Amino acid sequence: MQRLVSELAEVQGIELPPLMRTLTQLEKQGYLLRSTSPYDKRIRLLTLTAEGLTKLEDLNRVIETYQSRVTRTIPEADLATFSTTLNQIACNLRIIREEDNKI
Repeated sequence: MQRLVSELAEVQGIELPPLMRTLTQLEKQGYLLRSTSPYDKRIRLLTLTAEGLTKLEDLNRVIETYQSRVTRTIPEADLATFSTTLNQIACNLRIIREEDNKI
């Protein structure tokens, strides 16, 4: 699966320069391949290597285990409410950032 560098920056809510530094490190470690779109040379594509995919799966397992431990005494309904509220806050922050960038 490929992603655009600009898409990743937007989804993560970070500026391109720090993202590019992180991507360079991941590429040097063998987790990521960067390429140029065959349709538009200005567009940079990102692809996880097999090693990167394995690392991502490992990290996801660690995160899931930790989340399970942290939330084990919280009722599912409360977690669902928290998740919904947190998503609304994230959407509001994205809107505010877009509004501020227009000024």
